[in-house]
Amino acid sequence: MHLDLSYLQKIAPNDNLFIIEMLELFVETVVPDIREMPEAFEKKDFVRIRQLAHKSKSAVHMLGVKRPIELITQIEQLATTGSHSMLLINHINEMQQFADDFTREIKNILELIR
Repeated sequence: MHLDLSYLQKIAPNDNLFIIEMLELFVETVVPDIREMPEAFEKKDFVRIRQLAHKSKSAVHMLGVKRPIELITQIEQLATTGSHSMLLINHINEMQQFADDFTREIKNILELIR
């Protein structure tokens, strides 16, 4: 997986400090929200899952990777209806893997641009 930082570069051209701050913010806030989803699923707290997905959606879009964008949108939709539990947990589990991948890749990017 490769993050596409073109959106960040477009809104803040030549501003590596801004990009660093956005990537750090993603790791500090969005990744923990994604990691909270399985616990909320175990509790059948679909409202919380929907909230976490909605809150994470714009940040996931910011990284420009298609599959996680699709997943977070579907997680929000499925949690809203509270249906298709197996599909929902599968999407949550896949999103967990992306959170790990994002974290690794962001750390590598931060090392390069600092």
